[in-house]
Amino acid sequence: MWIALVVARPLKAESSCFLLAIIVSSLFGGRGPGLLAVGLSAIAFDIFFLPSPLSVWGDPSSSLRFGVFLVTALTASQLIEAKKRIEEALSRTQTRLSRATRIATVAEMAASIAHEISQPLSAIVANGQACSQWLSADPPNLTNAKVAAERIVRNGKDAGEVVRRIRALFRKTALTKVDLDVNEIVDETVV
Repeated sequence: MWIALVVARPLKAESSCFLLAIIVSSLFGGRGPGLLAVGLSAIAFDIFFLPSPLSVWGDPSSSLRFGVFLVTALTASQLIEAKKRIEEALSRTQTRLSRATRIATVAEMAASIAHEISQPLSAIVANGQACSQWLSADPPNLTNAKVAAERIVRNGKDAGEVVRRIRALFRKTALTKVDLDVNEIVDETVV
C-alpha cells in the first residue's frame, strides 16, 4: 500500500493506485489481507488525497469520492475472493471427475477381462460335459469323447493366453499380432 502511495502522487491517480494495491493484496493474501487493504487504503485516501482529512462527511464532493472509492474497493476485493472460491470449486470438481473417469475405466476393463476369460471357461465346461456324456453312452463313443477332450485342452490354452495378454498389458510390454483364421472361428462357433 505504501508503494501505491508513492506512485499515486506523481501520477495523480490516487484511486487507481490504491485499488491496484487492494487487488494485489486480495489476490495474493486472501480475504483478510484484502479487507485490511481496503480499510487502510480508505484511511490513506482520506488523509492524503481529500481536501481536509477526516472530514469526509463535511464536503459533498469529498464524501462522494470517498464513497465511490470505498464501494469500488470492497467490490474488487469481493470479486477476487469469489474468483478464488470458483477456482477452488472447479479444481475440486476436476479432481472428482478425474477419479470418476478412472473408476469407470477400471470397471469397463474388469467387465472386459471377465468376458474374455468366461468364454473359454464356459467352453471348457461345455466340452467337459459333452466328453462325460460320450464316455457314459453305451457303448462309449470314444471318438467324440476324444474330440471333446481336445477342445477342453484348446480352450484351456485360450484362457491361459487371455491371462498372458492381460499380464503383458499391465507390464506395458509390446503386444504381438497374430493372423486370425475367420473360417476356424466360424467352424468352432457352429460346433
